[in-house]
Amino acid sequence: MVVEQPGDQVQPEGDGYLGRVEDVQEDLILVSLPTRPLQLLRSGSGFGALVKFPRDGLEYMFRAKVEAYTEDQLPVLYLRQLSKPERIERRAHVRVDVLLEPSEVIVLGEDGRDDAPLLGCLVVNISAGGVGLVSRRPLPVGCRVRLVMQLLLGFGRVATDAQVVRSAPVGEQLRRWRLGLSFRGIGRREQDRLAGFVLSQQRLLRQRGLL
Repeated sequence: MVVEQPGDQVQPEGDGYLGRVEDVQEDLILVSLPTRPLQLLRSGSGFGALVKFPRDGLEYMFRAKVEAYTEDQLPVLYLRQLSKPERIERRAHVRVDVLLEPSEVIVLGEDGRDDAPLLGCLVVNISAGGVGLVSRRPLPVGCRVRLVMQLLLGFGRVATDAQVVRSAPVGEQLRRWRLGLSFRGIGRREQDRLAGFVLSQQRLLRQRGLL
């Protein structure tokens, strides 16, 4: 389970929090956290959460809201489920088409330091493993960049390094290049956000009859 802080001012440790469902009360799910108490939640509720759980050898996830937090003998979260559980596809990253202007794309030099910003970029598809970019400037395969994106629909900010795995001109004028970027060293939290965003985009496309 990944708990998302308002404004991302506090980062949880590691990949998330291990929990156990203790009870279901009407429309609330009570989850205990026996191994890693959420000290940061003592200040109140209103946090978002991405909850993952196994079933029949598969993995599912749904979005939830933390309605309350109590700590007697054992810390317990009261979660309100906001979306239906959806299966997480682990064999390959599901990719959807989007139109998203990244906040920042910085080309990294061989020493890993900032080299130059990549201007005029547009994210045209996205998955939990990488993105497709249309750029005014070509980059060679193997080039590394630092990518910052503000996801739509309230899924928050993602910042990660990435590597160019495909590079090809678009059309005959050679004024645009299509770049395929694969994330490198992305945190589990950011990857879960991206997976949730992709699932949300898929739902919207299905509702509109586009998928």
